[in-house]
Amino acid sequence: ATVPSQHMYGLEMTVMMALQGGCVISDSHPFYPGEVVEALQCLPQPRLLVTTPIHLRYLLQSPLDLPGVERVVSATAPLERSLAIAAEARFGGRLDEIFGFTEAGSIATRHSSVEQDWHLLDDMQLGAAHGRIEVTGPQLARPEVLHDTIECVDAQRFKFLGRAADMINVAGKRASLTALT
Repeated sequence: ATVPSQHMYGLEMTVMMALQGGCVISDSHPFYPGEVVEALQCLPQPRLLVTTPIHLRYLLQSPLDLPGVERVVSATAPLERSLAIAAEARFGGRLDEIFGFTEAGSIATRHSSVEQDWHLLDDMQLGAAHGRIEVTGPQLARPEVLHDTIECVDAQRFKFLGRAADMINVAGKRASLTALT
């Protein structure tokens, strides 16, 4: 993983996945393309790369031979379709993207090279309340406000349209500009 385990995405995809899935994780903290390639080469097949769009972009721009991976998982920012297509071609495995936020964790996924719509995870639901979109699911004690602008396609799919104008994201934490002021 190129994401730290103290970030919610990193915690879910490294610590929790290893505990739930019976897999092993690398204890290295690769950052630069060469470090990522070296860490992947040290792992047995099948391999999974947990990363972000910015790390992925730099990996694909490097002239290094990228080792094959079974799956690439990306999150933290929307991924351009062209980048997803290029990643699948270079790594030889499928790229899936996760949509979520700290307060709710992962709520949706998509196969970024072939689809634009996000698919809610099992038992997750979106609903409108008090003029905003809320997320509910079995892991949530109460509904959580979605601080992004989306368009619901149907009960299980949505399109991401952008960040809400008042919200900023710093180091994986969201804050309202009004509240900060």
